[in-house]
Amino acid sequence: MQVKLSDKEMPMKSAAKWAAKEIERGAIFLWTVNSQLGGELVDSTSSTTTVVSMVSIRGGGKNFVRIGMVFTPKRYRRCGYASNAVAALCRHALEGKLENHEGIKRIVLLADEENNSSRGIYESIGFVNSHSRHTHIRFIKKA
Repeated sequence: MQVKLSDKEMPMKSAAKWAAKEIERGAIFLWTVNSQLGGELVDSTSSTTTVVSMVSIRGGGKNFVRIGMVFTPKRYRRCGYASNAVAALCRHALEGKLENHEGIKRIVLLADEENNSSRGIYESIGFVNSHSRHTHIRFIKKA
């Protein structure tokens, strides 16, 4: 099975290794659920949780980070998991809880201009369209 990450496809085994490295370096966060605790944002998993969505930090600069690679498997979509994961990661970033990302004042993400669903989700979390001239919309959330 091939997995598509950005413009590249890679075998599932390679994708799993890549994801493990990104999680280890603190760049990928998982939204997990279990029957007792509900949902939470974590940077690792246990056998008692089910991973239902992921979101990553894809770079940034002075006082800002960029969120990318928001993904939820089809069977878990339309349950609010991605929204919760993005919102929780934003809270962590703005509260100074992200390792190697201190003093965050702004969070940026890109969304496909044609994807009304994701645009609506990001706007409901508090992101504002910056009206860029690209095929992707640049959303900004300020502290």
